[in-house]
Amino acid sequence: MMNKYRDSREYVAAWLNNTALLGQLAEETAELGKAALKLQRVLMNENPTPVTMEEALDSLIEEIADVICAMDVVMHKLHINLEVVVEPIIEEKAARWADRVRKKYNREEAAT
Repeated sequence: MMNKYRDSREYVAAWLNNTALLGQLAEETAELGKAALKLQRVLMNENPTPVTMEEALDSLIEEIADVICAMDVVMHKLHINLEVVVEPIIEEKAARWADRVRKKYNREEAAT
C-alpha cells in the first residue's frame, strides 16, 4: 500500500501473529461501522445526538485510516497482493453496485 510507513507495517507484522492481526482488523472495522452510523444519524437529523457534523466526519476519517492501516498489515502478513488479487474483485463489485444504482434510478443502460 503506502511505502511511507512500510517499516512500521513490517515491524507490527513481524511481532503479531495472524490471530492478533485479524482481531485488530475486526475491531477497527467495527469502529468504522459505528462511526458511519453516527454520521448517518447526524445527517438524517431524526434522532438527536450531541455529536456535531464535524466530529462525526472526523471520527469517520480516523476510523477509515485505522481500517486501512490494519488491512495493510493483514494483507502484508498473509501475502495478499492488492493489485493482483484484491483490485480485480473491487472492480467487479463496484461495477455490480453501479449497475444496481443505474437500475434503481433508471440511469443509463445497466451494464451487462
